[in-house]
Amino acid sequence: MAVLLRIALGTAAAIAALAILNKKKKVFVSYYYDEDKHYKRLLNAWSANKRFELEFDDISTDVSIKSENKTYIRKRISEKIKACDIFVVFVGKESHEREWISWEINQAKTFNKKIVAIKEKRNYASPKPLLSSGATWVFGLNEKKIREAIEG
Repeated sequence: MAVLLRIALGTAAAIAALAILNKKKKVFVSYYYDEDKHYKRLLNAWSANKRFELEFDDISTDVSIKSENKTYIRKRISEKIKACDIFVVFVGKESHEREWISWEINQAKTFNKKIVAIKEKRNYASPKPLLSSGATWVFGLNEKKIREAIEG
């Protein structure tokens, strides 16, 4: 009886461990909507396409929050950043000038989130809070390198 119980518990533990290992990462993506939304769409397309290995659950704010109250908007975004496993930020041509991107990076730092910075071109300026964030940097849009940064 004790042997069967140990085997059953061992099997249950193995199944639980596999479930944890196979769990998709919850990712919050910070980006400048007007200029860089196509990059976020590309990430989501890679994640949805079985030919690519990148997999994650996007928990960022795609749909604008229906409010003009900055405090309320920040609270909602902050909740999503707090809930994510990985914080990804796209650094495009104008990202360094965007107040919301800098604020979101600071929130990720406050919550001690792993930060992955994807820089479209090396010569683009980075948002200042990103420079002291300990981010993992990916230069260009390479699915394998992005996946490794998110999973690593």
